[in-house]
Amino acid sequence: MNKSSKSEDLRVRRTRKLVWEALMELILERDFDFVTVNDICERAMVHRTTFYNHFQDKFDLLASGMATMYEEFTTELASPLEAYERLDPDHPPAYFVQLFQHILDNKLFYTAMLTGRGVNPFRERLLSYLTQVSLQRLKYVQSKLGSARIPLEMTACFYAGAIISTATWWANEGFRETPTQISHHLIHLISYGTTGLFKSVGQTPVTEIPLIQEDSETDLRSAQHPPQGHF
Repeated sequence: MNKSSKSEDLRVRRTRKLVWEALMELILERDFDFVTVNDICERAMVHRTTFYNHFQDKFDLLASGMATMYEEFTTELASPLEAYERLDPDHPPAYFVQLFQHILDNKLFYTAMLTGRGVNPFRERLLSYLTQVSLQRLKYVQSKLGSARIPLEMTACFYAGAIISTATWWANEGFRETPTQISHHLIHLISYGTTGLFKSVGQTPVTEIPLIQEDSETDLRSAQHPPQGHF
């Protein structure tokens, strides 16, 4: 790539970045339906002709940005299934911390997508993805431990919904906790339920009643060493 081409590429990337960030800021101020291309161009300080050189309309801009972020999300969070066999409430797994770190690194986007108005399609897509991934991981655990006491599909929806709701609360609170802290809170809720909220209540993981029915030999081991959780 020659110097001229590199310069052109930088200008394109800068323009797309400016209009994308302008849209995210505007979504936090008002419903997406009431955001116009003029609003976006004024906020980004680019001409309408420049905008239309890159996007057909505001819907094209939104769809393009969401697709890019979705690809980044799924790529960054890919990890071996073996990493999900156990949950330790006192040590949040790396993939949970990575998930919330990704959200923090892109906090303008996720604040707009999770708390903004008129942009539910991305939230729904994220929920669907997390549900599918959770189900895949639960099926892996089931293959190791046996049949489940609770439908895996229901459990997967629960995990995915918990992650999205936690991320939404985190964004609304201004990302005050670190990714590790928010992961720790979520794992404790999953592992202990509401009984672990108060120091005066003994912290006995709800997962001591395993979601996966284990064989008799495993049951004996579980009685001696209660499981820390499965995911």
